[in-house]
Amino acid sequence: IRLPDVNVPIATYMGWNLGSEGFAKGSLCSVIGSTIPFSITKLDRQKSGDPRLSIKERYVNHDAYVNQIKEASKRLLKKRLLLKDDVDFYVELARKRDIGLPRH
Repeated sequence: IRLPDVNVPIATYMGWNLGSEGFAKGSLCSVIGSTIPFSITKLDRQKSGDPRLSIKERYVNHDAYVNQIKEASKRLLKKRLLLKDDVDFYVELARKRDIGLPRH
């Protein structure tokens, strides 16, 4: 099940952690995974050499981001994988985020 935050990402999410060679060799340093945020703009990502689309390339504005979260949530509701309260939670969370809002 791909939850709305995974279907409408603002970062790359991994179930493991990146580490330098030799660091914590043979041990599970942390098992919560890693999050690598997307660049905000295309220019930012090009400067850093990041091949992943930026936030602004993915979501033209805040409403577009919120609508994609809403649609992803509704698809899961229709499949009975989320409750209506869950849909409301994800949409409200998206509204509170600054994704797609102008930056000063």
